[in-house]
Amino acid sequence: MMNSPVAIRRAGRRSGNSGTREAILAAARGQFIATGFRGTTIRSVAKAAGVDPALVLHFFRTKDGLFVEAVRLPINPATPLREALERAPDSAGPALVEFLLEAWDSEDTNRTMLAIVRSAMTEEVASKMVREQIVGAVAQVLAACGIDQPEYRAALVATQMAGIVLGRYVVAIHALVEADRSEILAAFGPTIQRYLTGALHQEAGT
Repeated sequence: MMNSPVAIRRAGRRSGNSGTREAILAAARGQFIATGFRGTTIRSVAKAAGVDPALVLHFFRTKDGLFVEAVRLPINPATPLREALERAPDSAGPALVEFLLEAWDSEDTNRTMLAIVRSAMTEEVASKMVREQIVGAVAQVLAACGIDQPEYRAALVATQMAGIVLGRYVVAIHALVEADRSEILAAFGPTIQRYLTGALHQEAGT
């Protein structure tokens, strides 16, 4: 009696299943965080994930699409801002600064955010992510709370948040790095508070 043929699994690259997609995302996430947008290529991600470059493009279409899926913003200012405005509107500015500092002082969040911020300086896909998910989120909360000029206020808030991030975490200006949280809160909190809920224009001479 002849034995039934045994199926032999050939060694090779991964097939296109859901596990493969997650492997690609994991490889891409690691490379985007380690080497930035420009230092990451479709080929390098495919090699790390053990797949053909064509399969990466099949799932994500472009490098921009891969970046958006792999490196999602790990923070969302909408929730803490909304809670602060509902609970104690006059302390929303310091609350937002506290949220920002806590997020950036977390090692995991810090690495991901650094990759996004650095990429946002040169790549539209990353800057669009920041505009929509940070500035846009703040504007939506302000609009929902009935605060005037929500988009303009959100843009002003973003300038202060960006200043903290760039000075303390990206460029690492010594005085800001060494400053206590309480000092950062005292310096930036009132300004962000005015941008959130205060008067934006003053009459000349007042």
